[in-house]
Amino acid sequence: MNAFYGDTIELGAHPNVDGILLSSEDISEGGKTKMSTIYLHGPDAIVIGILDLLRAMSFTYRLLFHTIGHRLQLLGIDEAVGKSAKATLDALNALQKKLKEEGKIT
Repeated sequence: MNAFYGDTIELGAHPNVDGILLSSEDISEGGKTKMSTIYLHGPDAIVIGILDLLRAMSFTYRLLFHTIGHRLQLLGIDEAVGKSAKATLDALNALQKKLKEEGKIT
């Protein structure tokens, strides 16, 4: 799939990896692979989007603390930002745990 996608980019396609991967499905059975396009997404697409958003938020909080953590402390907002970061990380961990239990992610 990635090789085909790379070829489409070289021929001028829009580089939207997430959109392509989210809208594609490949099933391997008996030495053959069936590839298809998904046109209508169910609730799983929403969950994946939320998971990606929480990961981005968690990364942003870590970046804030590593780059301007001392300024956050001087402004007196480090504890509030820290609580928000912890809440985001807790939500991310809870969602990942639930999805692993349901077998939706590994």
